[in-house]
Amino acid sequence: MDAKRIADELVEKNAEANTKLKKLDETISMASTTLAELKLRSKFTLTLTAAQSDNRKAFDQLKAWADDPASRFQKEALAAWQAIMDEYADRLFIGGAKLPWKEGVDPNRLTLQELKGVFSSVSASWRPTVMEYIWNRTDIPKKDKMNFLVDVLSNKEESLTVTERAGRIFNAAAKLQYKGLATDRFLDWWSENGSKIEP
Repeated sequence: MDAKRIADELVEKNAEANTKLKKLDETISMASTTLAELKLRSKFTLTLTAAQSDNRKAFDQLKAWADDPASRFQKEALAAWQAIMDEYADRLFIGGAKLPWKEGVDPNRLTLQELKGVFSSVSASWRPTVMEYIWNRTDIPKKDKMNFLVDVLSNKEESLTVTERAGRIFNAAAKLQYKGLATDRFLDWWSENGSKIEP
């Protein structure tokens, strides 16, 4: 009798243990799902914050999520991407700033390649001014200047402000009417029309 009672108690305790183990597995699974959701939400929030803080890669990541129907944050990414694009389009850009050239440097004698080096070496706050200077140089062929802008627009520039300024200059040069951060449209236009621009 004692053996049967002990066996029954063991069966009952095993069943209880299995039930508790199953509940524990469910709790762990729910916690894992919640943690994964928190990580995704955190990544989205950090990307959005970076994009709002002039980060081009983060802005492009929002666009990638917006274009991906499988993205968990497709709608939010699209709304954020459009809002940032509109915000930059509404910004006023005052040109005409003078670069503090090193003493003895005559910028009018610098080649386009040398000016690209200057562009790459200065801070993001000065790059629009260098870009404007390059664009206004009449001795540099328009096609070369537009090709330089295409380089800036082709994901090589980390600052949205600089990218947007390049887009504005490109817009005017190509007689287009897109927002300055519509980089895909500019690049598509260039691939179709760049070869037709006279040197």
